[in-house]
Amino acid sequence: MNDRLNKLNESSAVVLDAKVSPALHPDAIFPQGSILVDDNGGPGETAYAACRSALRTMYSALSEIEAAHRAQLAAVSSPKGEVRMEVPAERRAALSDAMARRFESVANAHARSEAAIEESIAQLQARIANSLAHPNRERASVVQVASEIRAHMKSMGGAGQRMEFLQNAIAEGDIEVTAAVLGSSCWVSGLDKKQFAAVKDAAERRFAPRETAQRDAAERVKTALYSASRTFTGRYMELLPTIQPSVADQALKKLKEA
Repeated sequence: MNDRLNKLNESSAVVLDAKVSPALHPDAIFPQGSILVDDNGGPGETAYAACRSALRTMYSALSEIEAAHRAQLAAVSSPKGEVRMEVPAERRAALSDAMARRFESVANAHARSEAAIEESIAQLQARIANSLAHPNRERASVVQVASEIRAHMKSMGGAGQRMEFLQNAIAEGDIEVTAAVLGSSCWVSGLDKKQFAAVKDAAERRFAPRETAQRDAAERVKTALYSASRTFTGRYMELLPTIQPSVADQALKKLKEA
């Protein structure tokens, strides 16, 4: 049982509102929680907490905006005698102003959370990179051996042989071979970019499994937050009342433009 995750989820919980998209609810990223939050804490937990916080802010704000908009609705007759529910002209300015202030607070919270997630991803990536480097990479003898490993790789008969050699080295936890290849250009070892990327991915999951899984999960919550912000903004614009300028305002505008 993950007590840290449970407490974090409880602290950022929000009451469901049928009028608000589920994409904005903090539980939209629930599947990533067990990956990002464990007993060791760290950047993964920071990313998860930041995203849930931003989602909670957006969800609550939109729920309140929806409620305020409904409360302002009134039956309005059109020139043709049609009756429809809309925000009366005299109430639109006040509603628009209140919505704008709430939007600004949401935008600020979103920016802080996004920055925290970006920083968490960068920290995880740095830890992964360090796990793929030789612990004594600055030592002259290590540099020399690494160069000879790359030369040996390039002299092999073909791509299949090179990839098999590297896959075995990674599976066996051979950081010397892995670091030698990944610490330089792919071409030096006789690999193309696609092969190099495959080797790097396999090495990350072998030498830094926790950090790699958390980096990938953090990228997913970042994407979820971006998608939620678009949904929030889209619905906000739909609810934002259109304010028609008065005759006096229009006359003043014409005078200024003359």
